[in-house]
Amino acid sequence: MNRIVFFLAFTFLNLSLSGQEEPKKERREFKNTIKWNPTPLAFGSENLVFGYERVLPKNRTASINLGLIKFPVLADNPSGVLKNIERTRATGFTVSADYRFYPSKRNRLPAPDGVYFGPFVNYFRYNTDFSLDVYEAGVLEANGGLNSQIDIVFIGFQLGYQFVFWDRFTLDMILFGPALGMYGADFKAEGDISADQDMQEFFDYLKEQFPLIGDLATSGDAKATGASTSWSVGYRYSISIGYRF
Repeated sequence: MNRIVFFLAFTFLNLSLSGQEEPKKERREFKNTIKWNPTPLAFGSENLVFGYERVLPKNRTASINLGLIKFPVLADNPSGVLKNIERTRATGFTVSADYRFYPSKRNRLPAPDGVYFGPFVNYFRYNTDFSLDVYEAGVLEANGGLNSQIDIVFIGFQLGYQFVFWDRFTLDMILFGPALGMYGADFKAEGDISADQDMQEFFDYLKEQFPLIGDLATSGDAKATGASTSWSVGYRYSISIGYRF
């Protein structure tokens, strides 16, 4: 019995040592990755964003993302003051870039596989026109529109993880991305929309739906034509699917 136990232990130890001595299979080297980011689809089915990541020396990469985005559709506000809100024009785009460090002491495989961190910058531009009716006590008070241009710049730091499957395919997840954002907006009223009460009603509703953008439209900025700028904190997160070549 002791001989059998000794033989099994010796065999297991020998197999373990053999497995450790066996050289690791090297992954094919591809320095380029094209990506599709489906995350913006959560804010509108018309949004389309693609990216490109390039592997640099010393387990570092640089990436750029470009895409078309539109400001979300707005529904009538619950109070019933703003009705028949329609997005008559909606165009926009986004550009972002980041620089990534893939720590070799933490990741078993070279970039772009594994944990990464680094700075990023993100820019958004929304050009949107709305038509709407304003009611007071159930009676139509004004009819007109609102033209807007909104610019947003984020500068921040991100932490993420990228999986590489079968050498060619990637799943990139930005998990933590705090940022400082600068918001600029220009609003212009048309038709019967008044510069004070009606536009302020719309701004209040916009702030309920999008708090950060709504901060641009405080009482002091509710003008028929006017621009304003504010600073605020933001957050970046996304999931991208990629192909390496």
